[in-house]
Amino acid sequence: MLTNATETRLAAGGPPAARRPTRSARALGALLGVLALYASALGSAAARAPAAATARSLLGPPIRMDQRVRLPGNTRPEAIASNDLGRVPDALALPHLQLLLKRPAEREVALHHYLDSLHDPSSPDFHHWLTAAQFGARFGLAPSDLDILSRWLTQQGFTVNSVSPSTLIIDFAGNAGQIAQSFNTEIH
Repeated sequence: MLTNATETRLAAGGPPAARRPTRSARALGALLGVLALYASALGSAAARAPAAATARSLLGPPIRMDQRVRLPGNTRPEAIASNDLGRVPDALALPHLQLLLKRPAEREVALHHYLDSLHDPSSPDFHHWLTAAQFGARFGLAPSDLDILSRWLTQQGFTVNSVSPSTLIIDFAGNAGQIAQSFNTEIH
């Protein structure tokens, strides 16, 4: 169901500490694998499907809480026992969490073809750049998938701040307690 190519990450806004990562930065590293489950369905389902001109929905409601998969390689290297300062308070505000999603395989292929055509003088796409909104519509995710993920986050008590024009990043806010309850993980 998952591949090593599945790249999903969660990052908190703000610069990292100069000498030692902050408590919340280390804790968010542990959350990466859990959040990745929800976005991984997008990439794995796309790899099995034929190419389509428009984005097709890869998720079907509801998101199942009993189907969680930990993705290897999604824990920050500084999230180790020697740096563990214990669990953060449930009330710790996390104002800008970012869920990075993977575009469907056929859209990734189409993107590479488009990028090649931008630099080919014989192509009708030669130097015809897209706006961010056009790029998202042409190479991003299905609106229904974004709606499902955004609705689920809201149902868990999170606030969806924004969805990037590329449709590949959902910025949301919540607290450590919501993360623990929704993703069955602790932030340290």
